[in-house]
Amino acid sequence: MMTDYEGIKTMALLVGVAAVAVVIAIMLDLASGLRKATLMGNARTSYAYERTTTKLMRNGSVVLIMAMIDVLLFFGHLWEIIGLNVLSHVPVVTFIASAWMCFVQAVSIREKAEDKAERKSAEALKQLADVLTTEQLQALINKIQNDREYEKNN
Repeated sequence: MMTDYEGIKTMALLVGVAAVAVVIAIMLDLASGLRKATLMGNARTSYAYERTTTKLMRNGSVVLIMAMIDVLLFFGHLWEIIGLNVLSHVPVVTFIASAWMCFVQAVSIREKAEDKAERKSAEALKQLADVLTTEQLQALINKIQNDREYEKNN
């Protein structure tokens, strides 16, 4: 089997397309998150930008690693060996991983801001319950109930 080095150029172009798609999906998620924060009146802090930077680095690394796997499959002639020659110049592993990352970003965009806030509140309460003793937790619950009753009456 002879190696077609022109196929590497095709694969590099397709990997670039996959990487750009992932970056666009992450940027759309950032824009959506900022819009949701604005609509809910939440402050837009550097935390969202920091998370986006982390996503870009993490997902970019995954795309590169998957591309390396595709290059190894290309030079190992795996697709020819199993009779799928049509896939020999296609970064299949990169495309699958990139499609998954884009799907995750799409789900994140569709999530309601209230649902995210509710989930974070539940996680915070669980952590608080792990730290507090039963007596402290009961006293906190009583205080919250009393505060609610006071607000209803006034």
